[in-house]
Amino acid sequence: LSLGWGGYEGQLQISAHPRGLAAVETTTIDRYLLGISEVPSSWPAETLAAQAVAARTYLAWTLHRGRTINGNRYDYDICATDQCQVYRGLEGVGGADGDRWRDAVSSTANQILLDGDRPLQALYSSTSGGRTRSVEDVFGSAPNRHLTAVQSPDESSPFVDWAFPVEFDQLEAMGGH
Repeated sequence: LSLGWGGYEGQLQISAHPRGLAAVETTTIDRYLLGISEVPSSWPAETLAAQAVAARTYLAWTLHRGRTINGNRYDYDICATDQCQVYRGLEGVGGADGDRWRDAVSSTANQILLDGDRPLQALYSSTSGGRTRSVEDVFGSAPNRHLTAVQSPDESSPFVDWAFPVEFDQLEAMGGH
């Protein structure tokens, strides 16, 4: 079945809600990981393996903490957008470098990062602008020794430099001075 941007092999449930339709796929952990589309499959094998472990760890952490409000509302365990992890079904492994991602997932099978006996909160992003932020700065949560700010030099991303124009009167209104 093809829906949106990817092909799906799991059981697909479509339900109606006041704001539209929700499509939820039930699949295995391995098939889910094959559908993660966070980095290009052409990247170095070591990078893909690290991404596979990070994605598996993030999934384990998400499943361990339980469903979100929207997860309960729409009957899913993890979302498919950049709010969680970008999941596109089996589109990624069907491409030119798909076997490289498939190899990364299978070569790291069952590997996750732990914090004590629990899955680590493995947050990651595509772009940091040269320096990451600590978890408490981004989410307002308690500090986490694994999620502290570090330098991230030499990023090659179209999102490193950006601009957002603001008129002076808008700034003045926000500052109240």
